Amino acid sequence: MMILHDRRRIRAFLTRNRLLHIYEIGDLGAFFWPKTIWFGLGSESGKPARSGDNSVDSLEEIALLYCGSDLPALLAFSHTGPEHLVILLRSLQPFLPVSFYLHVTPGAEVAFTQDYSCKYHGRHLKMGLTGDLRSGPKTSDIRRLHRRDLPAILELYKVSYPGNWFDPRMIETGYYVGCWSGETLIAIAGVHTVSRRERVAALGNITTHPDFRGRGHGRAVTDTLCRRLREAGFDIGLNVLAANHTAIRIYESLGFTIVTPYDEWMISSTATT
Repeated sequence: MMILHDRRRIRAFLTRNRLLHIYEIGDLGAFFWPKTIWFGLGSESGKPARSGDNSVDSLEEIALLYCGSDLPALLAFSHTGPEHLVILLRSLQPFLPVSFYLHVTPGAEVAFTQDYSCKYHGRHLKMGLTGDLRSGPKTSDIRRLHRRDLPAILELYKVSYPGNWFDPRMIETGYYVGCWSGETLIAIAGVHTVSRRERVAALGNITTHPDFRGRGHGRAVTDTLCRRLREAGFDIGLNVLAANHTAIRIYESLGFTIVTPYDEWMISSTATT
């Protein structure tokens, strides 16, 4: 295992499959990069790459520890399967916080079952917009959201999506849109990560007020946001709970397809001092 510092080397590995690694690619941007720690594993039978070797071919797996929120998140997705990923995850454990949230290729979580408490948070899907956006019914009064709209945004999340991963700073990206009924924000679509340089965006924090569901507002704000991102030349992805069939149908109706399944876990060390 080695800690990676060369952004070009990391980018070369991740862009082998942009939709699989869309969150990580987004974190290469200046806004997120200072909050990241990157780990790599060499390609020869799981042996670490030589410290002076910066060729992407020497990398077999990469994992990202994102430390920009109260609960750090570890992202680890394999192109080929969990075997080498398990080796990487076991070797990087001395560098991990006591507790973190894990996004991982199914099966690789076994790296933590011996020395950690592992609470399963379900099967999820990575989806990507792989074709043209499919047109649908339009909803009026959709506009870009600004920091002045933050009270209405927080009120909507309180009612409709408590416990979400919303970072108010993301409003400043310009990629949050909302649908209004009078003075009430009734639907919102935004991004978890976005990078203009890397031309990637991961959608997130999408929700509709419970009193207005079933009327196409969620689809409309997502469609509006995706069109803005596509016009700017972005690749677009998202994560969704596999059991959320309603959301998946909406995303598929827009032109998203499934990239891969993955699992989410809450991981806490059981070690005592």
